[in-house]
Amino acid sequence: MNKNHAFLQKKVIIQILKNESTPIKLQFMVIISSKKVHEIDLTKYLRNTESLVIQKNPEKKITYELVRDYMHILEKDNNVISYCEQPFKVNYFFKNIIKEFVPDYYVKYKNDKEELIILNVGTKEASELLEIEKTLRKNTIKFSMLHYKDIDSNLLFNYKFLSNYYHKGRFINDMDIQTIFTIVDKFKKLTVSQLLEEVGKTFERKAEILYVTWYLINSNLLNFNKEEKLSLKTIIWDKHE
Repeated sequence: MNKNHAFLQKKVIIQILKNESTPIKLQFMVIISSKKVHEIDLTKYLRNTESLVIQKNPEKKITYELVRDYMHILEKDNNVISYCEQPFKVNYFFKNIIKEFVPDYYVKYKNDKEELIILNVGTKEASELLEIEKTLRKNTIKFSMLHYKDIDSNLLFNYKFLSNYYHKGRFINDMDIQTIFTIVDKFKKLTVSQLLEEVGKTFERKAEILYVTWYLINSNLLNFNKEEKLSLKTIIWDKHE
């Protein structure tokens, strides 16, 4: 390995260990999901509506970052059974004009609750948003209209970050998993940084152990305080403790 390549490799590893930000590629990551469905049964909505014209939405285009990001929360929320992106189109009247509105998500929960999640309000005026809300309520459609300030930023960061470790088991060394659990069992609770110091003596080794640690956290095999932003200072412990 030449000096330039070695320097670059070390620089990348240092950046990984610092865990300063979510990799850019996470923003465009395609999630392979058992919760995600492509369409829902519209019978219930069609039966209960009085003033809406509802139709299927075959052209699903998610272009807003908040909408893409919210998918990570739906994936990690244990109360969510299933969800559907842009489930249907709604036609409504505003200022004597027929307009079209597409909810961002339909979500079904374990308690049989169902609701629409509305994140992309675009450039709509407040009066138009009120009209959409009024129309949905009139037709007994449950919904939540959310903005960035309504979403836990630490929770969102953590789920976006951990999404990079979905379905990575085939890249993991079983001995590394055993080593990590042995250390965690010894200390009961320790920071990610302390774990790396216990196991890794080189930058390369620390990077390997860190990768496996994030994988175990994403797989719910290691626990942490989900209200705090993930970092090397994060305290971890065995999920079963």
